[in-house]
Amino acid sequence: MSAGELGGSKDGDAGTLLVIGVHREELAFGERVAAMLADRGDLPGLELLRIPEGISGRHPRSDQRFHYELQHRAIYRQIRELAGRYRLLIDLHRGSDDEGPCADVICADDRLLACVRKRLAETRDPDIAARRERIRAVRLALGGQVATNGAMAGRTVIPSDTWNNGEFLFVGLEVYLSADGVGRQEDWRFSARMIATIVACGRCLAPGVGKDD
Repeated sequence: MSAGELGGSKDGDAGTLLVIGVHREELAFGERVAAMLADRGDLPGLELLRIPEGISGRHPRSDQRFHYELQHRAIYRQIRELAGRYRLLIDLHRGSDDEGPCADVICADDRLLACVRKRLAETRDPDIAARRERIRAVRLALGGQVATNGAMAGRTVIPSDTWNNGEFLFVGLEVYLSADGVGRQEDWRFSARMIATIVACGRCLAPGVGKDD
């Protein structure tokens, strides 16, 4: 795994790492979103990490679970090591919903989630505005599910030292599509604009504050 330029860095500041392909079935979708972001060209400091041989997003059989969990932890351990020089990590995934595109923004930082909700409420972007009622803020917390400040509580199998650390902000972005496979252009555009919203919110936030210790 290695990070490559997408929007390019500004003054040596690698601000955001976008991760695609942790689940191998989702890599092609992530590639389309990354291509759209590159075409936009308005996100300096955004770099891309492709996982060329990710794990399956399908639930493993009981006899496969141990090996699957080992692989899952190993991937996120490598991501964690690479993410240390960034301020923000966005882990892009895709799901299915007949009424998509819609999304979950998943983070342990109250400030980032509050910023995303505020921007969604105020946006004039027609693609986002039409979907904002179906974009959920999901708050991760250590020691159980805790809902705060309008965010719904959530849990994740991602290791806690990846999503709850003092070095960078971790945001999971799960985009739900109505189309199978890689999705459609409207799905990629929606995803790109959600990423731009998260990046805008993450620029002024230092990691390690506003989260559970």
